[in-house]
Amino acid sequence: SVDFPTTPGAWDREPGPKNLGKAFLTRLDPTGAVLVSSTLVGGRGMDCVRALCSAGDGTALAAGITSSPDLHVTKEAFQKKWAGGFDIFLLGLPRNGAKPSFCTYWGGREDDVVQALHRDGGGNLLLGGATNSTSFPQEKERNRPPFPGGFDGLFLKFTSRAEKVLLATRFGGKGEDQVLAMTLDNNGNVLLGGRTGSKDFPVTPKTYDTSFDACYETGWVALLDNKKGQILWSTFLGGRHRDFVSGLAVDSRGRIWAAGGTESSDFLDFIHQDPAHQGGVDLFLCALDPRGKKLLYETLLGGRDDDVPGAFAFREKQGFYFGGWTWSENFEGLAYPGGELKDGPWGFLLFKAMPTL
Repeated sequence: SVDFPTTPGAWDREPGPKNLGKAFLTRLDPTGAVLVSSTLVGGRGMDCVRALCSAGDGTALAAGITSSPDLHVTKEAFQKKWAGGFDIFLLGLPRNGAKPSFCTYWGGREDDVVQALHRDGGGNLLLGGATNSTSFPQEKERNRPPFPGGFDGLFLKFTSRAEKVLLATRFGGKGEDQVLAMTLDNNGNVLLGGRTGSKDFPVTPKTYDTSFDACYETGWVALLDNKKGQILWSTFLGGRHRDFVSGLAVDSRGRIWAAGGTESSDFLDFIHQDPAHQGGVDLFLCALDPRGKKLLYETLLGGRDDDVPGAFAFREKQGFYFGGWTWSENFEGLAYPGGELKDGPWGFLLFKAMPTL
C-alpha cells in the first residue's frame, strides 16, 4: 500500500517496491483507537516481520526475513551486508518508531528464515527458524559443519543489542526441518517446537515418542541448553499423517503445553472419530511432563473442515488463546453467520480455559 499509515518522525515512510512490499511495525494504544507510532521497514527487496516481543524498556523487538541489499543497519550491527537469498533481520525500535536502537542482518548465501523470537532473563535475544545455507556468517567456509540436506532447524542467541552472536546452531536430519515455536522453561533453558520430515531427526531415548510414523511430516518438541545450545531431550509429537507444533508454553509446575495443527486421525495416543473433527487440519492442545516423557493431556479443537492455527498465547491460571483461520461452518459449535464459505476462510479468536490435570 502506497498510503499505509505511518507517523511523523517514523524511521521509514517510503512505500516499498511494487509487488514486493515492505514490512511494517505499528503500535496502538491499549484501546486500539490511537496510532502511537508506525513505520515501514525494508529496502528494494521483499521484507516481512515474522516475530515480535517486547524489551523491558518498551522497545519493540522484531525479527523477519529480507531480500533487500539496502536495509539500513546500525553501526554496531553483527552483519552489515545482505548475504543472498532471504536473510534474517533483527531490530529494536523505540516507542516513537524513530531510528532503531539496533538493526542487523544474519544469514548465509542461501535462505534463512525466522519464525520465533524471545528474550531470556539476561536480556539476550533468542531466535528460532530454519536455514538451508551451507555456512553461517561467523563460520569460515572451510570449517563449515556437515549439511544433511534441505532446510534444517535453526537456533540463534544474540546479545541484547544484536552486536554479537553467542550461539548459532542448526539441527535436523535428511529431510526438511523447521522451528515454528519457542519459549523458556522454568530453569531458563530453551524449549523449541516445529515440524520435521526427517526420520533421523535427533530425538532422544526414553522420551514420549521416538518413532517417526508419519507419511509426510510430524511435530516435535525439544529442550536446548541455553548456554551451550545442546539438545537436552527431544521427542516427536504427532500421528501417521501430517502434524506440526506452532505454539509452546510452560506453566508454574513445569508442564509443557504444545499447540499446533494435525491431519492425523490417530493423533498422539488415541483414535478420534468425532464427527465434529473429520476435516483436514484440526487444532490440537496437549501437555507433556517437564522431561518430555509422558503425555498428560490432549484435545482437538475446530470443526469438520480445515482449522489452521496462527497465533498462540498462554496466561497462567486463565488459559490459552488461539488465533487462526477456519473453513468449518461448525467451528467449536458456532453457527457460521454467512451460511456458506464462498470466499475463503474466516479468521477466529478462541479462548480455552486451563484444564484441571
